[in-house]
Amino acid sequence: MQALPKLLVSPGIMPTENVGNETPSHDVPIMHVNLSADSTNDKKIKVTGVTIQQVGNIPKDNLTNITVYLDSGVIGKFEPSTDILLGFNNTAIGNATNPINTSIALNLTDLTLNPGETESIFVCINYTSFPLSQEGLHFQMKLWDASSQDMRGGAVDVTLQPKPIASNPIFATGTLKVWKGAITAPQYIGAGENETVVIMQVNFSATIEKSTLKNITLKWTGSNTSDVESICLYNDTDKDGILDASDVRVTEWASFTDNEITLSFDDQTVPVAENVSYLIVVNTTKLFWSNDCLRVNITDVDAIGDLSGKIVAISQDTPLPIASDEIKGTAKVRVELGENQPIYKWIPKGDQINIEVVQLKFTAIAGKVNITSLKLQMNESPRTIDVATVSFDSDVANATYPKVWIDVNGNGEINPSDISLNTTAGNLSRDPSINPYGFVEVSLDKNLTIGSETETPEGEESKYIIIAVNTSADAASKKIEIEINWTGTEYNYTCYDVITGQEGLHDETQFTSNYVATTDIVDEDSALIDIGPNPPSGAVNAGENTFVGVLQLNITNNMTGLKPSLELRAITIAANGTANETTDISALGLIEDKDMDGEYSTGDVLLEPILSQPFEENNGNVTLTLTTPLEISAGATKTLLFFVNTTSNFELTENLRFYIWNPSICFNITTNDGKVSVVNRTEIALVGESLTASGIVSATFTGKPEAYNISSEVNSTLMPLMQIKFDVGPTEPVNITNITLNYTGSANNYSISRIVIVNDTDGDAQWDFETEAKLNETTNPFVGNNNRTKLLFTGNLTVSNVTGYGYLLVLVDINASAIDEGQNVSVMISNPKEDYNASGIISGLDIDDPSTEPIKSNALTAIWTGKLSVTTINIARSTLVKGTYYEVELMKLQFSASDESINISSIRIQVNSSFNETGNITNVAAKVDGALRSSKVNFTKDDGYVVLELDPELKIPVIKTRNVSIVADISGELSVGSEIVLRIENPARDIEAKSADINVSVQNETTTPLYSPQNVTITGSVSVAQGVNTTAEGPVVAGAQNHTEILQLNFSAKYEDVNITAINLTWEGTFNCSPNNITIGV
Repeated sequence: MQALPKLLVSPGIMPTENVGNETPSHDVPIMHVNLSADSTNDKKIKVTGVTIQQVGNIPKDNLTNITVYLDSGVIGKFEPSTDILLGFNNTAIGNATNPINTSIALNLTDLTLNPGETESIFVCINYTSFPLSQEGLHFQMKLWDASSQDMRGGAVDVTLQPKPIASNPIFATGTLKVWKGAITAPQYIGAGENETVVIMQVNFSATIEKSTLKNITLKWTGSNTSDVESICLYNDTDKDGILDASDVRVTEWASFTDNEITLSFDDQTVPVAENVSYLIVVNTTKLFWSNDCLRVNITDVDAIGDLSGKIVAISQDTPLPIASDEIKGTAKVRVELGENQPIYKWIPKGDQINIEVVQLKFTAIAGKVNITSLKLQMNESPRTIDVATVSFDSDVANATYPKVWIDVNGNGEINPSDISLNTTAGNLSRDPSINPYGFVEVSLDKNLTIGSETETPEGEESKYIIIAVNTSADAASKKIEIEINWTGTEYNYTCYDVITGQEGLHDETQFTSNYVATTDIVDEDSALIDIGPNPPSGAVNAGENTFVGVLQLNITNNMTGLKPSLELRAITIAANGTANETTDISALGLIEDKDMDGEYSTGDVLLEPILSQPFEENNGNVTLTLTTPLEISAGATKTLLFFVNTTSNFELTENLRFYIWNPSICFNITTNDGKVSVVNRTEIALVGESLTASGIVSATFTGKPEAYNISSEVNSTLMPLMQIKFDVGPTEPVNITNITLNYTGSANNYSISRIVIVNDTDGDAQWDFETEAKLNETTNPFVGNNNRTKLLFTGNLTVSNVTGYGYLLVLVDINASAIDEGQNVSVMISNPKEDYNASGIISGLDIDDPSTEPIKSNALTAIWTGKLSVTTINIARSTLVKGTYYEVELMKLQFSASDESINISSIRIQVNSSFNETGNITNVAAKVDGALRSSKVNFTKDDGYVVLELDPELKIPVIKTRNVSIVADISGELSVGSEIVLRIENPARDIEAKSADINVSVQNETTTPLYSPQNVTITGSVSVAQGVNTTAEGPVVAGAQNHTEILQLNFSAKYEDVNITAINLTWEGTFNCSPNNITIGV
């Protein structure tokens, strides 16, 4: 049998508020009960009624009925508008005996619970008013049962925990009426910090019994509790809704820790049927932002009744909560003089532009504002400058109009980063026919926007503006002074809150600008400024560099005669290259470029200071203020050069570019007494050239070869004269494309008959011509060229940035007929910066050697020597049958010397056969008098070379000859017909020899290749043998016989066909035989 469904009845959130003794009083909640259906049973439960006992001491005649509501909203909060009436009982309640028992049928709407579901009900009472004749009258109820059944009318097991369930005693009191005052709060007030803002007037009135206010609970329903520093209530003694001096604070100032706060009253009495008014006042914080709102709800008020001694009920006529009106914040603006006012008082008369007269500081408080226009007027009062009285002048005012700038860095001077806000404006005339109100309104071309739409910790933001003037004032000792912030009729700026659209709230402080006055001590065009004659441009080394010139300027004191000197005090320079100046530049400075060459060189003057880490932002600007002003005399011009030091972050292809953004404001120039500010009258930017980061290159002489002697008697060929080392940095490889040399020897310049430039890849200062490329060959290079020749390379010398260096070798041929004993030849690179061309392979930029110091070779000095001659003579055999041979003589050289003995140290041999000699001609060596005189070496490539080092050297005596045989092993793999060809390609170069006595190089004078008169050729072979059919020895028939066979010969050929063209026979018979009688047949 299935168990009965269970219903658990338990206390809910029992009401505690007392009830007011009002007529009529409707549905006052006394009890809150939870009804829970068993989750283990699948049957729904229908609750049909409850049994209630009223056990309070309220007179029975004052009870009218009891109602039950389903708590369908916020649990535990009685909300008649949303909670659902389930049933009621109003039968004979007033006639029952206390305590009253009554059952209430849920006769309007069934309460059905699904398994496991919980619902809550309110039990409410209705009553009529009654006199508070005794203290302690109260309502109280007990719940004894809940009638219920399942959906089929079956029984339900009902349990009450506890039983009965009792409500709290609800005492009967007088009532307190609470309502919002009729005073209308402003829609907007200034955002940010404010003191004693009235956000609501609240009124109290008591019924039945006089009440004493104890507490008021406020719930913050505005934007953020952080907007409010503190809150309190004042007694609005005159009930005008305004916080007056006579109003008395009745609570302590307190701060919200969450969105609700309870304030305690200082024993404020509310009489019966009289109104008492209070003001809810807040102090706002800097976080009270534009469009934030101030608003509270009064959610509870505690007051003690005089008769009941209990907390009185809030009148149902004025139920809580009560909401204040919404007050929104709108941004405020504060205007004040800036901290950096212009310091100069005098300006030249005549046309002047961008003369700074005042710096203003605009601050947007707790919001974002757009300022769209300014109203400015000239002050008419006379002033004193340097004991001179300067006065207002209508003509000056009529010739002067304002220029407004955002002073981005706040230094009081117009800089490249500053932003112009107007291009034109009316003149600052005080003439009513021109400016009826005595002021000119300057409409800004772009808004002056200040502040933030979102809250910031600072609560405000400031921007500086500079008001400058352009003037064509033609009178001296006249004043220019601008009044700020009040024109006598209205504020002098127009601003709007970006968020709310409201007009920004103004600051009413009034003040007057600094003032300047005109003078004729200096001329109108007293300072002229332009780009210098040699502005830096092109490539600049990547990475760390010092004193890199970036912008050259000429500054001219355009005055003459007795006019004063000018002093340059500061220059503002700007950058806009692709390099990031904040990381790529470590220092910036200024040089007086005495020689005007655009470089920091000897004689130039370094001006102090040098600024370290000068740029705070990329593509920014820097003002360099000289420690000692630079004086420029009347009529004089100074050439200045800005330089920078670059860092390792300055990378390949990045560029530097510097400029003077606006010459009229970027120079601080005064007279030499510092009193008159002089400006360049043009606003056209002075822009430097672009300098792009590239690799680096520098050339040096390695010291190789050391100075040595050459022959004055015979021509010399390919004598090493100078090895040049080119160093490059790690940034990029560099191509060297040409070089210019100057002849510096004491011999005639045509003593060098030829010059050869070689890529000396191994850096040994010798031409390894098999592996090292010839870059240039020029005959008679210095003849007719003023001892200077530019040598263009047929292929680039590429210097790797990995190894970091490369070498060029300069070799020369010497014309012995043009040089005398004791004379020398030498060359130099007179100016490395100009005398060779280099370019970066990655950047594509031309790169200059930084040095201008000459690079000089050592000298080759001519002395007397003997002479050497070499010829080739016949070799022993010119043919060899195909096969393997060893130490075969392939070439024979005959040497002779004249005037002195000559020592031969080496011979270079080239093989020049029609086949690949590698592996076929091996173990090449030199033999003298049949004995080996060198090591055996091999050709490493086809048509290659070998150098035979003679050990010991071969001495060639005077007038005698010595022979040297060149021998080699021959491979049996050579085919028949192969001709072995050896040669000395250049006898002058390929035979190394020195005079035996003075150890000076002596060359064979010929450079024509030297071949052997005979070459060894590989042939086939032939052999002959007696045939088997030869006539046997024995008698023959005497007498005449024809065609008597006497000998058979068998021939055989190997490796190639052989033609037999003749046979030599020897007759050995005993009788004479004429050759004519011998016949040979095949």
